[in-house]
Amino acid sequence: MSPEQAIGHPLDARSDIYSLGVTLYQLATHGKGPYRAARDDSDAVLREVRAGSPLPLRTLAPEVPEALEAIIQKAMHPDAKYRYQTADELADDLERYLNESPSKQPVAGPVAAPPWVYIAAAVLVLACVAAGVAYVTAPWRDRPVDQLADKKKEKEAKEPDGKKSQPDPKPPAPTLREFFKRDRPVKVGVPLLRADNQPARFKQLLSPAKYHPMSREIILISNEPQKPGLLALDEPGPGNFEYALEVKHWDRNTNGKHDVGIFFGWRDPGADPMERPRFFAAYIDPKADNNHPHGRLMIGTWSFEEGGGARIAASEQNVRLVWGPKEGPKWIVLPAPKDNRVPYYRVYVRVVGAKVTVGVEDEPPINFDVAWMVNADKWLRTYTLDPRGAVGIWTRNGQACFRNITIMAFPDE
Repeated sequence: MSPEQAIGHPLDARSDIYSLGVTLYQLATHGKGPYRAARDDSDAVLREVRAGSPLPLRTLAPEVPEALEAIIQKAMHPDAKYRYQTADELADDLERYLNESPSKQPVAGPVAAPPWVYIAAAVLVLACVAAGVAYVTAPWRDRPVDQLADKKKEKEAKEPDGKKSQPDPKPPAPTLREFFKRDRPVKVGVPLLRADNQPARFKQLLSPAKYHPMSREIILISNEPQKPGLLALDEPGPGNFEYALEVKHWDRNTNGKHDVGIFFGWRDPGADPMERPRFFAAYIDPKADNNHPHGRLMIGTWSFEEGGGARIAASEQNVRLVWGPKEGPKWIVLPAPKDNRVPYYRVYVRVVGAKVTVGVEDEPPINFDVAWMVNADKWLRTYTLDPRGAVGIWTRNGQACFRNITIMAFPDE
């Protein structure tokens, strides 16, 4: 994954060139590097990718010629504008390198070329393939300019004299799925905040909530008690996923007036004007008692309806908890904080097949499936619940802090 993809910036063919450079680096070093972090620690790897500090290739494989190292370094440059701008440029440099390599000189007997020659040849083939793909898929290849001009003249000739065609109607607003549509690598936690803690992409739902990127976190603020502010950050699509983040209350002493949490499964309202969105929510309840000395993570479903010209929460403006005494707990007890400061809690939601898992830190999670939830609560049967809708963060009547927000795709079962 290129640095710009790890940060959440727009991508082009140069991102593929970076990945191709990493492939060549791996081949040249027999699978070592280019980063110090362990491969199974995806968060640590992504931090190094975003920092743009790969290990020098020849410190791991000193037998690789400097000229080949220079080509790989350019292909892997963390700033896209200093990389090869097209796969053709990379292919040209590799071909030039192969032609000028001493191994191309005739030898007395059948001596095998050094391994890096085969590596370069293999990547040359890959580069040519990438160049072809980039050329075929590039948007500027739609039609040559002269054909566009001919098409415009043909259209004008068909129009009545003195009249011009009406402008195209304004396209409909994109749905959440269209807004967030993108590919996600499997088993890699993709950050939903950029390196500067701005949301990589977001859409406000219900009442607006202000957000402020800070040095290590994003702060979400909503000062209207009956209008929680929801900030959608992504929509997983039809596949399996895990949405995870760290969240904390701004203040422990909320007296039940300040809610903060995550949501998932939000869907755009359908064609029925009476349809109300219903989705899943979890929130931090910091109030302590004898059974929950450090508070709880409350879990349930939530609905909103139009009222008095503004959207307000239904069902007494609270998350509706559908678990009863026989079915299991409605919450997870929060662990003790490590110090006297207001703690961050790592909360995650995992959806695999029909199973949903909600957890916090290392506490035992809650597992359920949507069909059981709907059957357990008759009031829900008029709603369509889909845990694979949009995911995001929310707060009401106060402010909250969020950080390390990621989404990870899992392979289908």
